[in-house]
This record gives sequence, C-alpha cells and structure tokens, in this order.
Amino acid sequence: MIRHLTAQYDKRPGCRVAYYYFDFNDPRKQTVTGCLKSLVQQLCAQSDSVPEPLLSLYEECKGSDPSSAQLTDALTSMLSTSSRDFIVIDALDECKEEEGEREREAFFEALVSIKTLATGSYCIFVTSRPELDIRREMMVLGDMALEVLGTLVNEDIRLHVKAYLAKDARMKKWPANVKEEVVDALTDKANGM
Repeated sequence: MIRHLTAQYDKRPGCRVAYYYFDFNDPRKQTVTGCLKSLVQQLCAQSDSVPEPLLSLYEECKGSDPSSAQLTDALTSMLSTSSRDFIVIDALDECKEEEGEREREAFFEALVSIKTLATGSYCIFVTSRPELDIRREMMVLGDMALEVLGTLVNEDIRLHVKAYLAKDARMKKWPANVKEEVVDALTDKANGM
C-alpha cells in the first residue's frame, strides 16, 4: 500500500505521503510520540517551507522534546492545509499497552483530536491485528473497516516462506520434505500474523 501511494502521489504537487510502523523489536518505535514525530517530520520534509505550526512548536520547546499533545496539534494543523495527505500507520497492535504505559490510549486520543479538528483533505489508514481495545476504538473512529481473512494471510505467509527458501543459498539445498516441513510449521505458528 505504501509503495502504491508513493508511486501514485509522492511527486504530485500538493500531495504528501507519510507512514509509520510500530515495531515490537524497537522500544522507541512503540510510542505515540515516536509515531507523531515521524509523521510530522515526513510531512514537513514534503512541504515547500517549514509550516508555521512547526516553527511555533520549535520556539515553544526550546530544544526539549515536545509532548504528544503538542505534536498532535502540529499534525492537526499540517493536515488542515490545501495539501492532499495520506497517512499509513501499520501494526498498531505493536504499540505499547502495558501496565503504566497506555500508549494505545494516547494514540486514540490523538486520532480523535485529529479527526475532530483537522479540516484538510487527508486519509489515515491504520492496520492492526484485531485486538479487543483496538477493534472497539476503531469501530467508533473508523469510517470503514476491512478484515483480512486468516486463510488468505496464511497463504500469503506460506508463499513468502517458500520464496525465501528458494532464494537463500543454503536453504535451497535442503531436501523438499524438510522445506515443506519448515513452510508448514512457520505458517501454522504465525497464526495469521
């Protein structure tokens, strides 16, 4: 999807594409602040000049890190311009949601604020496994929900693993029955992920 959007809109005047991937392997990429900083930076980099909300935020922070509320305000302002903006947020389920760290809750607060206050032409696409809290919030926020069937995801995983086994110099020498066992085990254990 990101490749499609960037190929379609990235170089068009007045269009901007930004994306963020919550990554369970990197604690810095599991926070709302990290997400908002990245989106603001990407949209700014695709603007003709530094947007006024960012200049104000820079002056306000004086070298300290902005809060997620400040970043939400800046992003909302940036999404209230004449640009056509596309934002993709992938793997929301990887956003921290542990005792004392309610990052998903903060994410949804930011999304509500953006949806309520941003007046420009923008689309936000969020992907996630269907965890209960995410499903509940997205039902309220989302204009549309798409559900990918587990069987299709499993077939996608199966094809990916087979392709990897066929390309890897060491693994492609393995006997066919071992390769098939690896494909079956990884597909089963992936559980649609």
